[in-house]
Amino acid sequence: MARPLRLEFPGAVYHITSRGNARAAIFLDDEDRNLFLGVLAACTQRFNRRHGRAGHVFQGRFKAILLERESYRLELCRYTVLNPVRAKMVEDPADYSWSSYRAMVGTAPGPEWLYTDWLSSQFGKSRTVARERYAAFVAEGFGGTSPWPALKGQVLLGSEHFVESLLPLLEKKGDLKEVPKAQRLAHRPELKAIFTPEARADKKARDSAVRSAYSEFGYPMAAIARELEIHYSTVSKIIKYSAEV
Repeated sequence: MARPLRLEFPGAVYHITSRGNARAAIFLDDEDRNLFLGVLAACTQRFNRRHGRAGHVFQGRFKAILLERESYRLELCRYTVLNPVRAKMVEDPADYSWSSYRAMVGTAPGPEWLYTDWLSSQFGKSRTVARERYAAFVAEGFGGTSPWPALKGQVLLGSEHFVESLLPLLEKKGDLKEVPKAQRLAHRPELKAIFTPEARADKKARDSAVRSAYSEFGYPMAAIARELEIHYSTVSKIIKYSAEV
C-alpha cells in the first residue's frame, strides 16, 4: 500500500485532513461529533461499537500538507472555517457548531484543548479588536479563490523558495518507493518552467525538455501532452526515440 510522504522538522505547520472510508460520513449525529472531540485517540473503536459496525472508519492514512507559515497559515485557517459554507451546509460560519469559528469570535466557548491565542494575536492585542478583525477577515474570504492551486506535489503549500528550502529533506525521501511519485518529486519544477518559450519554439529543445520532464522529473506522458497541447502518441514517440538512440 502506498503511504504519504511525511516531512518532519521542529516548528513545521501542517494542514491535517482525513476522509471517511468509501467517502461515507464519519459522524452520523452530534453525539458522534462530541465523542470525536472528547476522545480523539479512541474515536474509531467507539464509533463502531455504538453503531454495530466493524472495520476502519477512515479511508487510508491521514493527509498532512506542510505549510509555509508566513504565506498560508492564515489563509488555511480561513479556508477551513468556510468549508461548511462552501458545502452549503450553512449560510454563515457562525451558524456551524463544529468549527473553531464561534470560539474565535467569542460567541461560544471552545474545548479546553483548542488553542486560539496565536490566531487571535494576528489580528490585534485587544481580544475585542482581534475578534472583530478576524470575523472581517473570514468574511472577506466568501467567494474567494482556493489556496489549493498552489499545492505542490500533493503535500507542500508554499512558494518556490519554501520548496527549495526543503530540498535536503525531499532528497532523503526520494528512495521511498512506497511513497507516491508525485509526492517524492514535490520539489520538481512545474511543467511551465520546463517548457520555456525557447523550448517550445525549437523542436530539438522541446524534445529534450520532454525527455527531461518524463525521465528526470517523473511527469506522466499525458500531463506533458496536455501542457504542450500535442497528442499523447507524439510524446510517447519522443521518449521512445531517446531510449533507442
